[in-house]
Amino acid sequence: MHGPTPDTLYPAVQALFTIGLPAESGLIGFLAHENNENAVERSNALYALLLIYHGNTLSVIENVMKASKLTRDDSEGSRLRAAAREAATTWCDDRIKEKCKEATR
Repeated sequence: MHGPTPDTLYPAVQALFTIGLPAESGLIGFLAHENNENAVERSNALYALLLIYHGNTLSVIENVMKASKLTRDDSEGSRLRAAAREAATTWCDDRIKEKCKEATR
């Protein structure tokens, strides 16, 4: 990736990556509560998860979808599914596009 990325533009993204897996539950919780699908904070939370999983988009999608199925709140589940779809659309290349699509179901 060329040019500025969220981890260089927003220091919190890099800090969350440094924290690693312990930051995952907080990031997923944030995604569950963030109402604005176009918010830069939401995109940054997804990007931080991608960094934590070392670019493994499918793992990010699977973990966000798992959280969507575990929540008892329909609105939170809906927001998490939307975040998983965003990750699939944004980061899945042709090699894994079908796996990503299937993971969002």
